[in-house]
Amino acid sequence: MAILLAWISLFCSFTATGQKSPMKWGEIPPEDLSMTNYPSDTAAVALVLGNYGDLEIDFSRGDLRYNYEQHRRIKILKQSGFDKGDVSISFYKKGEKISNLQVQVYTPDGKKYSLKSADIFEEAVNENWSRLRFSAPNLSEGAVMEYRYTLASQYAFQLPEWYFQEDIPTRWSEYRLAIPDWLRYVVLSQGVDANVLVTTEGRQRMLVPGYETQQTGIAGSTTIEKGYDQVEAEIKFYRYRMENVPAMRPEPFITTMDDYFARVRFQLAATAFPNRAITPVMGSWEKASKDLLEHEFFGYQFLKSRHFKRANDALQATLPATATKDEKVNAIYNFLNNTMHWNERYSYMATSNLEDCFEQKKGNSAELNLLFLALLKANDIQCHPLLLSTRDHGRPIDLYPIMDQFNHVAVLVEHGGQMVVADIASPHQALGFPRTESLNGRAWLVDATNPQWVDLPALSGSSIKLATLKLDENGQATGTVQYRISGYDAFPWREKIAAQKDQTSLMKGVLSKQYPDIAIEDVKTETPEDLAKPVTISFKCTLPEMAAANGDLLYLSPVINPLFTENPFKVEDRKFPVDIPYIFSDKFVLQLELPEGFVLEEAPEPIKASLPNNGGTFQYTLSQNGNKLNLVTEVKISQQRFEPDTYPGLRHFFNLLLEKQQNPVVLKRKK
Repeated sequence: MAILLAWISLFCSFTATGQKSPMKWGEIPPEDLSMTNYPSDTAAVALVLGNYGDLEIDFSRGDLRYNYEQHRRIKILKQSGFDKGDVSISFYKKGEKISNLQVQVYTPDGKKYSLKSADIFEEAVNENWSRLRFSAPNLSEGAVMEYRYTLASQYAFQLPEWYFQEDIPTRWSEYRLAIPDWLRYVVLSQGVDANVLVTTEGRQRMLVPGYETQQTGIAGSTTIEKGYDQVEAEIKFYRYRMENVPAMRPEPFITTMDDYFARVRFQLAATAFPNRAITPVMGSWEKASKDLLEHEFFGYQFLKSRHFKRANDALQATLPATATKDEKVNAIYNFLNNTMHWNERYSYMATSNLEDCFEQKKGNSAELNLLFLALLKANDIQCHPLLLSTRDHGRPIDLYPIMDQFNHVAVLVEHGGQMVVADIASPHQALGFPRTESLNGRAWLVDATNPQWVDLPALSGSSIKLATLKLDENGQATGTVQYRISGYDAFPWREKIAAQKDQTSLMKGVLSKQYPDIAIEDVKTETPEDLAKPVTISFKCTLPEMAAANGDLLYLSPVINPLFTENPFKVEDRKFPVDIPYIFSDKFVLQLELPEGFVLEEAPEPIKASLPNNGGTFQYTLSQNGNKLNLVTEVKISQQRFEPDTYPGLRHFFNLLLEKQQNPVVLKRKK
């Protein structure tokens, strides 16, 4: 994210932990209340006036905790910014507590509204996380809202990350931390200068682990007594500050904006308590792999047969005795995809025993794929678990074994003489095609002897449409249309075809936006049992308005059901990459019989355009042969990632594509 440094002012300095925030609660400068727009970004719907975080490590109870306070103030500039008043604050159910939550709104006419505690709601996110949720009261254009709270946490091995940037501009953002010198944190920064100035400005007496004794009682019982020493610690003070940070708004084809926002994270790497050796906390990828394989809700689930006996018994009843290994892989994959249901939750850990999941016929993403792994291993198939971060969870960092960067498990399995990535996701998804949310670059292979990062394969989707039509002098066309859809593009079609038995209504729904009065009949669909094979669709149709008649002229829009009807890349400049889940191609072929006496009068010039580095191609060719008009248009995107410096060319490529496909073909009646 070095590109950000050219247009963000960043200051890293130090401060004493007792210093108060420059932004005082309840004191709104008159100029902030009267502000009607933000000159640096007149399109902004809201503005972060100030965002301050303070964190202190707390050893007062003899163990490692932290206290964190946040004070955030937002100016609402437009009605479309009212959603910035909807706030949720997440916390871990065990060991974290939020207190002193206050919310106030100030309107330009001088009124103040405070949120009542009854309007703050706590709700469970999943088995481990909860959140407090509230909506700021009485928001209006020009209002200023602010809130503050305190979070007490027992989990100082990972401190709250701090975002300096979001989808609205930020005038001031500051994060201050007071950390004893005994704690060695790794700092992961993105869009932020990692060379932070640190100073020691004070000492503080703290309790640290001192001794531990074990005593055996008369009856053989054992008690452990822990002691603590009170010692002085040098406190290091950090201050991160950024001002006038521009908004970074979401654009099409991204993973998550968290991959691009300026932010900083802290992960405890080691401790260096007085009179003790430096103790690593973070460990290594090898240790993380060993710990996972010995974990009750990971490795033990697929390595201990008691956790999946009933599932394996049910599977064996369906397996032919003479099945080859590849046939077994297919059978296990199909068995689970048609038996189990995803509960819409991603996780890299099971939360229940796999036997229980099988009995309930549902589970989170880890449970489904760990069960797949268990059944593969039970049938002597070579396979490994893969830890992933889904696209909306962010790209994983391979430098440090930070486990909560993962939120999903897939399986690397031998099939067809090679190792393929499999993911129990849907009965309509082929083996070797993990769900599109899994397509996030890399995954970590968990193995006792050789854990490693693996690159996810570049997979594809394709669509071919062939229309054979006859046009009359009023602009109405009749004939047949055929679709052949493969790879990732085929799976949604399989799902739609399975869900909607009325195939005529299905195809009308697809085409009615372009042709509101379309008539469709004799729809035939083929969805082969082999999920890797293409889906085919054919139908007869009448298109009353394929061409617009004007005297002796017909204005023809020849491309039926185009993949793109507008350029997905609207902004002129983009600060982060274009990230496409999979490469794709879309081809349309039209064979059109012209009305008697009509000839081609005017048409877009043929073109073949290419993106640099074989990133993609587009072709458009149209010709007349007797009374037949032949059109071929095809777009191929052969690259998954386009860096910001190539964005203008990519945007121009799509402008060119749309210009060709949307320009009418003019037919004229011969005199």
